[in-house]
Amino acid sequence: MRTFSRWLLGLVGVVMILVGAGVGAGAWWIDRELSMNSGEWVLSTQREVVSVPGCSTVLIELADVVIDPGEVAGVPSISERSQSVFIVEPTGDAPNGWWVGTVESPSIEDRLLGARYCIASSSDGAWSTTSIAVEEGSPDVSVDDIDGRWALADSGESVILPVPDPGETVIVSGSDGNQLESVALGAEYRIADGSTLGLIGLMGGSLTTLVGLLVLVIATWGLRRRGRHEAGS
Repeated sequence: MRTFSRWLLGLVGVVMILVGAGVGAGAWWIDRELSMNSGEWVLSTQREVVSVPGCSTVLIELADVVIDPGEVAGVPSISERSQSVFIVEPTGDAPNGWWVGTVESPSIEDRLLGARYCIASSSDGAWSTTSIAVEEGSPDVSVDDIDGRWALADSGESVILPVPDPGETVIVSGSDGNQLESVALGAEYRIADGSTLGLIGLMGGSLTTLVGLLVLVIATWGLRRRGRHEAGS
């Protein structure tokens, strides 16, 4: 019976050591792979920069927005706290700031007739920009009162938006006198309370490993069969 208990306790200790080491290593790996931003873990795609010199309004056509978090998304405690977001960062002369947003394409189409604007599209990984104006002196596209998700940003300020759905158009628009230079686009996979999760993972893994070592020591030495010379001590 003693031998069985010893083997069982030793097995429990080894399992706890492996589990603790796995949890701690997982927390360390995620912390190494993901950057930290205001307490959140962030996995970012490489920013794509669209050159749009001289445009005051640009419509950006996106075929798809994909961000693959890999194995990170498979961890329940992480997937429950995570979300994917879309980042738009306009750069250019903007005394009154830039309106940045995503709208359903039909909502903007009726505003384009007779207006001046730019269209940016991607082909084979390269972006191209087309400037459209029916005649010289055409007015800029007005985005007032268009339903969508909007934010006002200064030049070089990042705007965080929900990932655009198929059929939505990304728009960066300014008032008269505003001139864009470029628009940076990217996506991020954000995990709330990343610093807390990392600390819990490291502490929990370390504690489980230590308890496992203690159990293994007890199984190895505490329950070992004593020699004849130890019986009376």
